[in-house]
Amino acid sequence: MSGLSGFVTNREVALSAVPGLLLLLKDNSQVPRVLASSLLGTFRIEHETVIPALIQIAEGDSDFIARISAIKAIGRFGTNGAAAKPTLEKIAIRDEKTQVRRIASVALQAVSGNISPEDVQ
Repeated sequence: MSGLSGFVTNREVALSAVPGLLLLLKDNSQVPRVLASSLLGTFRIEHETVIPALIQIAEGDSDFIARISAIKAIGRFGTNGAAAKPTLEKIAIRDEKTQVRRIASVALQAVSGNISPEDVQ
């Protein structure tokens, strides 16, 4: 998967990778979910399909690292991730982990257009 990040500027390759990455978001292991989220956030394409899948991870994954990765990915979509605003607002207030709440606040700023998507770290 890490090799795919080199194709961020090749839209055709990125588009062909999206279905497989969406499947990996449902993997039982943390690492594939985290890597898939990260790549989807790097590609920033197909937001109509990708954002809802990332929202599921962000609000429902039992692993806080997977939640953080999905939230960062949503933020990297910038205003194309605006559909996630209500979820990010809820997570920023209610998540049990401080790190998750902090990242949700930053991602919320990005999807609201207040900061650059590149500022979501």
